[in-house]
Amino acid sequence: MLDNKPLETVVPSVIENDRLFFSARNVVEALGGRITWFPALKLMTVKISGHTVRLVIDDPSLEIDGKVIFLEMPARILDNRVMISLEVIKIIAEVDIKWENQTKTLFINTIRPYLLKVRSYSHPDKTRVVIDLSEKTEFRADKLINPDRIFIDIMGSIAKLENA
Repeated sequence: MLDNKPLETVVPSVIENDRLFFSARNVVEALGGRITWFPALKLMTVKISGHTVRLVIDDPSLEIDGKVIFLEMPARILDNRVMISLEVIKIIAEVDIKWENQTKTLFINTIRPYLLKVRSYSHPDKTRVVIDLSEKTEFRADKLINPDRIFIDIMGSIAKLENA
């Protein structure tokens, strides 16, 4: 279940060595991410929640934003689909995960809204700042004094920006 709605997948989830594996494309895209697959290299690149992730099939590590993290179970291919473990989603996505053993149901709930990116554009007469969020949300702009500045308050949001 994703955000309390059934997640339709092309390849059913599999439990192997007490680890849950599911179709990378189905879950990552449902979470708003984008996958690029390089079959000759068996390399999958994921852009999600402002992060860049690189995974190689059968390699027990992944790289997220240039940092290598070792995995308990590597990604694999099943029925011509890249299957990733639940551990990978916990690492790369901003989600809350709950496993219900009686029904063998996984609940993935996105932590929303989340900040994807902050961009700025300079023009001769002004600067434009764009804040990309994971979904439509309420916000307010206000000003502070001493020193003078403005701020944007994005209701209920979280951010994991580095070097911003």
